[in-house]
Amino acid sequence: MQIFKAIPLCVLLGAAHAVPALQKRGSRAECLRYYASLTAEKAPIDYSVALCYHGDNSAVRAGDSTTDKRDGHYGYSGYYKCHGVGLDCFWMKGLNAWSGYGDAGSDNIAMYIGSNCVYHRDTISVTCT
Repeated sequence: MQIFKAIPLCVLLGAAHAVPALQKRGSRAECLRYYASLTAEKAPIDYSVALCYHGDNSAVRAGDSTTDKRDGHYGYSGYYKCHGVGLDCFWMKGLNAWSGYGDAGSDNIAMYIGSNCVYHRDTISVTCT
């Protein structure tokens, strides 16, 4: 009989243990939005998109020509950490493109995007005209 009383307690303890992990996940998304906002503030007034992304992407991958990284078209805001997870933040301007090579969940990407850019969630990419 004692074992049956212990089972619900174990289930409750397991559920209680999961709550902080879920809250931390939400906090990471908020942290990403904060750094995307900071990147937008640092960008030129006529920027097209300010973006923060966790994972490999065309803005930081050596030799990747997807993103035009010339002065005036691109600016790297910095590498930041949100709850132990690193992210790259940058802005782009004018005719430009970007590709992410990983997951695009709300705790991996945040952006401020202008009317001349389109975010393609299915391909994890942004194109600006």
